[in-house]
Amino acid sequence: MSALLTNAPGQNPLAMPATPVASFVQLFNDPVNDPLLGQYAGLFDSFAIDPAAPQASVPPQGVRDLVAAAGTQQNLVALLCINEGVSQVLLCPQRLDPALGAPPSNLYGNTYAFEGDHFQNQGLNVEIPNEFFNLIPNQVLAPTAAFIQTAVAATPALVFLGPFAN
Repeated sequence: MSALLTNAPGQNPLAMPATPVASFVQLFNDPVNDPLLGQYAGLFDSFAIDPAAPQASVPPQGVRDLVAAAGTQQNLVALLCINEGVSQVLLCPQRLDPALGAPPSNLYGNTYAFEGDHFQNQGLNVEIPNEFFNLIPNQVLAPTAAFIQTAVAATPALVFLGPFAN
């Protein structure tokens, strides 16, 4: 899997690594697998919603398509979804699209991801409902990295931030 993601010159991008990656933590913690290391501004621009002009932002379907394309290109993506006060870490999202000659399926057009890390060396695959991408009326302004660092420095045992108003 790491050979598939690193795509090093001269390697077959479809080759499996000699030693499989045992956990998503191990996979995501390896900086070799992060082509955007330290350059995340462009990545997050698609998620930025201007409260004064939400219609000028990337539409929810556009964000969903960008997430699905990242999965198709086998880029490592982790999403934090907060739904009704419960957070989920969704890893490596991909949309299942029909392939040439494939039989019809009710799975096509849906986006799936692994929820959390492996359990007994298996990932738990869950569907990301389309409505998760269409929450502009429910937007929450999140704190900046500087705010979080200041809060943790002031209270090292901090385990919760918020609540934040819509």
